[in-house]
Amino acid sequence: LDPPKVEARFEGLAKIADFALLQGSVRSIINREIAQILVLPNVLYCPMVDDEDVVDSAVLKDPKPAGVLRVTAISARNLKGVDWHLFRKATSDPYLRLMLSADEWKSSTVY
Repeated sequence: LDPPKVEARFEGLAKIADFALLQGSVRSIINREIAQILVLPNVLYCPMVDDEDVVDSAVLKDPKPAGVLRVTAISARNLKGVDWHLFRKATSDPYLRLMLSADEWKSSTVY
């Protein structure tokens, strides 16, 4: 599932979080922390029924994974060159970034 989109406006001293150098990092931390709590497979358990015969709270607190996801990068085409050179064509240094819930994996860069 996609994590929720969070829009925040900082006021007072917290406005420093909107400076260009900090903005991406602060928003990334906020989004990661929310995803760790609320995005599947992460669960926030809130008991609403006291009767264990109706709902098994152990299953809700610690749900078992439905399966395993395997990802293999095969190829990449038409990559935009952002590393410019004076006497030759612009190049790119591609890598794969995979995000699932609050987990993130980044491959090594291909030069």
